[in-house]
Amino acid sequence: MIGFDVEADRIQAVRTTGGEVQADVVVNCAGAWAPGVAHGVGVDVPIRSRRVQLLYARPTRPLPSNLPWLIGPLGQVHIRQDVDGRVLVGGFLGRDETVDPSAFDHDADADWVAAVLEQVSQCFRIEIERSAVIEGWAGLYPSTPDQHPIIDTTNTGLVVVGGFAGLGLMHAPAAGLLASELIADGRMHSIDSVDSDLGLARFSRPVESVEQTGF
Repeated sequence: MIGFDVEADRIQAVRTTGGEVQADVVVNCAGAWAPGVAHGVGVDVPIRSRRVQLLYARPTRPLPSNLPWLIGPLGQVHIRQDVDGRVLVGGFLGRDETVDPSAFDHDADADWVAAVLEQVSQCFRIEIERSAVIEGWAGLYPSTPDQHPIIDTTNTGLVVVGGFAGLGLMHAPAAGLLASELIADGRMHSIDSVDSDLGLARFSRPVESVEQTGF
């Protein structure tokens, strides 16, 4: 997408590298890039890109096959089994780093790797040697101030669906349904909620998150 054609504060078309697409309604589900897309029609979307790190490793001792996904809220760390004896390890560890989604370090930090392995040992008594780390990387959690998503329409014809804080793939079927209801019916009726619970208007007053960890 390159931009929008706007007349009388309403979207008329989307300009793309493949040409212009006529549209009076556009769904903005661009994840970490959603604020930039919305800015093109003068809409403020309070989503920031939180950098989150993960790694694959092999524990010193194989984990029981029936072990569930473990999350330690106090240690801010989590671990779950993958395949071939590997585990996926992550956690913010108290960090809350906002980055530019178009320019951030995609590699896991060496100090974070050491710290998260130490937390795994302390929280779960699962030992993982630094040499047993297979791969580490960093990605983005597009997050709102209250860590809840936005599903809302605007007067410009832009429908905002974003800010899922890493849970967008899991919530996508429901989010798509609610967005379609907003477009077709002007309201969401598949959940026991009022539109303001997921709307942009809630950010007109101070909000905060009670989240203490992330995974």
